[in-house]
Amino acid sequence: MPRKRPTSSLFSPARGKSAIPVRVGASPRSDTRLPKTNHSSNNHSRGPSEISISTSNSPKFDRTFDDRLDDYTLDFDKLSNLQSDVDDDRDTGFLSDLKSSREDKTLSDVGGPDDFTANMDKYLFGEVGPIGKHSAVDKDEENGKVTANNTQEHSSSKPSQDQPAAGDEAELGEYSEFGPPIDMSTPSHLLRRDGVLAKGEARLEEIEEDPTDSMGKAASQSFKRRNSAFGNARVDETDDDLRRQIADLQQALKDRDEQLELSRQQASSSAEQIRQLRVELRNKSTLLEELRSRNSEEILLREQIQFLQKQCDEKESILQKSTLGVSEVNSLREQIADVQKHIQEMQKQLETQHGDIQKQLQSQRTLSNSDAESSEVAASLRQQLSSTQDLLKKRDGILEETVAKLKEVTAAKEQQLQEKNSDIDDLKAQIEDQLLDIERLETDIEQANTDYRDLEKRILTLENKHRPLEERNMSLEAEMAAQQNALKAVAADLPIQTGGNTYAEILDLIKDLWQSDPSHTTQLHPTETELRQSRQDLVQLKVELEEANSTKSAADAELARFKEQASETQALIDTVERENSRLTTRVDELNSSLEKLQLEHAEAMNKLKHLQEEKRSTQQQPSPPPSPPQQTTQIAAVLEESHRAQLRSLENAHATTISELRASHADVTHRLQDRLIAAEKRGSVLETQLEALRSSATAQEAQLQALNEEIKRLESVIAVKDEAAAAVDQRIAWSVEKREKEWQRRVDLLLRDRDRMGKALMVSWAEKESGETKMNKLGEGKDADGLYYRYKYAQKHDMKKA
Repeated sequence: MPRKRPTSSLFSPARGKSAIPVRVGASPRSDTRLPKTNHSSNNHSRGPSEISISTSNSPKFDRTFDDRLDDYTLDFDKLSNLQSDVDDDRDTGFLSDLKSSREDKTLSDVGGPDDFTANMDKYLFGEVGPIGKHSAVDKDEENGKVTANNTQEHSSSKPSQDQPAAGDEAELGEYSEFGPPIDMSTPSHLLRRDGVLAKGEARLEEIEEDPTDSMGKAASQSFKRRNSAFGNARVDETDDDLRRQIADLQQALKDRDEQLELSRQQASSSAEQIRQLRVELRNKSTLLEELRSRNSEEILLREQIQFLQKQCDEKESILQKSTLGVSEVNSLREQIADVQKHIQEMQKQLETQHGDIQKQLQSQRTLSNSDAESSEVAASLRQQLSSTQDLLKKRDGILEETVAKLKEVTAAKEQQLQEKNSDIDDLKAQIEDQLLDIERLETDIEQANTDYRDLEKRILTLENKHRPLEERNMSLEAEMAAQQNALKAVAADLPIQTGGNTYAEILDLIKDLWQSDPSHTTQLHPTETELRQSRQDLVQLKVELEEANSTKSAADAELARFKEQASETQALIDTVERENSRLTTRVDELNSSLEKLQLEHAEAMNKLKHLQEEKRSTQQQPSPPPSPPQQTTQIAAVLEESHRAQLRSLENAHATTISELRASHADVTHRLQDRLIAAEKRGSVLETQLEALRSSATAQEAQLQALNEEIKRLESVIAVKDEAAAAVDQRIAWSVEKREKEWQRRVDLLLRDRDRMGKALMVSWAEKESGETKMNKLGEGKDADGLYYRYKYAQKHDMKKA
């Protein structure tokens, strides 16, 4: 919306004592004037009721005045000088032409624009000149078309306008207060001025043309008008002018050739720089090929890492199997514990049997029965000893088998641990090598980035250097074309007698001769070829830069992948080390349990030896009765059955635990794989979201920069408009205050005039009624108080009193 400000506060009636409005717009009464000669006679013919001034006490006048002032609004965007202050970069000539055409269209029939904004524009920023009659007389004097009567009127009116303010006060007393004063009846901004035409003419004069062209045109017109009068002398003058013009054109062509030579040298220097850049780009391409080869090496390293990952998977499977072996060892330990319990029970039974045997021996010693019974008891005891020896042998065999199995398991575990330690060392070495390669690649990429930035900077500098050269070439070509067109126009306007050829044909011949000159062609063509070659080189450089960007992005992606793989291998190494430490602790525990078993076996062997010695000692004694052997055989059978049942239960428990462990391991692996897949998917989604956020962030930053620039521009425009509005307000306030003072002065003069006229009327009426003059009254001594009039009844009343 354009900024509009009501001016009713500036033109309010309260600012002055009178209610006479300031006429700003065009009105039919604005050009009315009163004649000077008949003014006094008209005043004498009026009555006292006609001599009055319209004051602000009339409500009807106040209402119409306020209603009219409400329609007067000012649009700052349509003011010409404000638009020129805001848009300094625009073409002033074109805007002045538009302004002149707009002013011609908006002028009303009375002599001013209908719009209040255009009216104020003309008043504030236009040329404040004299009144209409004076300007018209000046225009007629400038054009040389003024008659003798007009010159006399101008000479008579000019001194009257140059009089001082005291003369104006004297003249204002001769006019009526009902019409506008003479210098306010027609405002200066409503009069037609020659400013618009002068602006248009100035714009036409600003066109750059050769001064000899105008001379040639004038010469051609005079040659056409006076061909019959002057003849051959005029032809010689035009020939001289044409030769002069041709010399000037040749000098201009030489200047253009020098400028083209300079541009060609600059183009050659830019071409050399482009060649250097091409060499640098070739070096960069070799570096990129090396990077690609390194990428192939990285691919091989990746394959090696995959192979190592497979090996790690195999090691993990072996570790899982080792965990199964550990479960077997635990089952064997449980079996050994059960065997130890059975051995302890057998030892208890043997001790009980040994006590029984000793009791029987004591009873035999005390009773000393027959020798046959003693032999039978000895035989039964021998049988019991042999059965116990068999059981002990079986237990020894079982213990030896378990010890052998434990030794094999421990040896396998130690071998696996050694292999895993060696694999871990290899993996650490490979990871260190990969880290070194990654660091080397990072340094290479940083160097490539720095080289890429340097190339971009150089290309920008070359483009910045190349642009003014292209602009200069374009301007030179445009100037050449304009000069050729101007020469053709001059040749068309000036046909001369040159053997049937026109001047345009002569110019074409000169042009052909100039183009047929081999030195000129050798000067022009290399520049064009070098410019084209430089453009092609720039295009190739841009393509190569795009390829370098793509390879850089691919190398960055591969670097990120290598870093991820290195982190994964480091995590695997950490897991393997943790498993290795756990297995070493387990092996230590197994070794300690083995030592304990060996100690228990040694104790059992000692006990067996002690029992054998006791058996030998008992063989020398008489045998007990035959009843105990049956009990020992039954006990041995029960022990064997219980041992077999325990073995079966242990085997079943071992199988169930193995199956449960396998199922739980499979579930754990499946869960881990699912989590890994979900994590990879989530990572890809997050990467895409991150890229989208980065792109949106860059776009938003660009939009913010554009918006900030637009805000700054608008703030500058608003500041300029505010300054212009303040200046316009100050100008309007100053003009209104000046007009109010002028109106106040004129109202005071009119009031004084009214008082004088009233006094004069009173005197004239007194003379008519009394028939005496004031001088007579003063001479007679009457009315010495200065009264001009007394009624007849007052005189009669005085006479009656007398």
